[in-house]
Amino acid sequence: LWLTGEFKKAIEYLNDAEEKSKKINDDFLSGKINQEYSQVYNGMNLPKMALDYNLKAMKSALRLKKDNQDCRFFLRYVYYTRAVYFEGNEQLDSSLVYLHKAMKVDSNPLDIAHIARYYTIYKWNLDSANYYFKKTFDLLKTKRFKHNKYQRAVALYDYCCLMQAQKKNNEAIDSCTKSIKLA
Repeated sequence: LWLTGEFKKAIEYLNDAEEKSKKINDDFLSGKINQEYSQVYNGMNLPKMALDYNLKAMKSALRLKKDNQDCRFFLRYVYYTRAVYFEGNEQLDSSLVYLHKAMKVDSNPLDIAHIARYYTIYKWNLDSANYYFKKTFDLLKTKRFKHNKYQRAVALYDYCCLMQAQKKNNEAIDSCTKSIKLA
């Protein structure tokens, strides 16, 4: 519902889920509910509330088993969205911290490409950007990600920023075109 802008209805369902979940002591469920609240509030352009609920989700996620893949994926997602929220609030150093945390939990081309984009746009350190893009594209060649069109599309879009920064306009257009076709 929050993806379609039906925020009031989304909050009603989350309130209901939260009430029902009180009978269950489950950090994963609690974390998921709080993360969804954070997404709703972010969609409503209420960044403080989004970050507050994201923090609750993160605390729940940190109590989960680290050897469980679903729990690791959830923690990575919570860190990643926190990085996005901080970037939206122009708290760029905090954003980078959480992108690195997400990457440490579970290396993911999306997170690594966003780190590279950070070094391209905000820090203007093209050596670091190139380093992280190399890691991104190496990871996209692995069995786990080679067929993931979404991850590849985002990485190529972020890479377009680097090509533009280096005045490699043809490569930038090529990267952007490939990204759009995948998306």
